[in-house]
Amino acid sequence: MIGKRAGGPMRFEIDVDLPDEMTEAGFEEGIAKRVRQEVVLRLFRERRLAGGFAARLLGLTRVAFLDLLKERGIPHTDYTYEDWQQDSQTVERLLSEGALQEDERGRR
Repeated sequence: MIGKRAGGPMRFEIDVDLPDEMTEAGFEEGIAKRVRQEVVLRLFRERRLAGGFAARLLGLTRVAFLDLLKERGIPHTDYTYEDWQQDSQTVERLLSEGALQEDERGRR
């Protein structure tokens, strides 16, 4: 996970050379915000940033961050088929041990 280093937060600066046509059209307006958002989303997608921390970096509430993830098609959880299989096996084991009980509708 990326966050703070021992001496405090890290700071990165990136210089981007834009053609005159882009600067004249006002393209640079908000580019820092867009680049920051792309970097944070990429790091979140790579599981190098926690969701809450990523939301704070972007100045978003947790719900707004989840909405952004949905809009971009980025899953907010990393729950694999293997995770599901393991969870299912655990539930079955706990049921057989009596630690869990099914209700009358068959729910656990």
